[in-house]
Amino acid sequence: MRKYFNLSYPFYYDIKTAILISILVFVLSTLFSILFEPFDVNYEELKFSFLSISITHSAVSFTVFMSSVIVLNFFRDNKNDWILKNEFSFFFLVLLTIGVSQFLIRDIIYLKDDNWSFKYLVEEIRNTILVGGLLIFVITSINIERLKNIYIKKSKDLDSTLNATLNEVEKHIEIKTQVIIR
Repeated sequence: MRKYFNLSYPFYYDIKTAILISILVFVLSTLFSILFEPFDVNYEELKFSFLSISITHSAVSFTVFMSSVIVLNFFRDNKNDWILKNEFSFFFLVLLTIGVSQFLIRDIIYLKDDNWSFKYLVEEIRNTILVGGLLIFVITSINIERLKNIYIKKSKDLDSTLNATLNEVEKHIEIKTQVIIR
């Protein structure tokens, strides 16, 4: 297991790529919440429409992820030594931070007297890890397929370039010798 977690993994958290990932997460999490309503929703407790609250939750996720990427880039010197363990740790910390942030905005979006209870802190973290874990699984699966296709294409290109080079070398081999023919 240790060998698996120490495998190299591409570092995707430069600002440009992180913005694209954040937009994807924002759209997917909003759609997921609206289409599936994954958790019990008591509409009488909502201060705003369910759509507005779904967008708010997704905006919090967007903001936390982008902030985490900025902090990661500020403290991380070498992006070449990124491994799977770092990827999982980063995602776990991001999801934990998003869950705590979702808890902190409860007073803004819910009409409940006990918004600041430990029960809701655990619930927000649990819900974030469940939905976030699912989204991470989907996005990572898509990324693995994308990388596989890129590597297969590069491999084919390299193979055809190598074959062309070998054919060219075979046609023009020149041998110089000091043998005297009598």
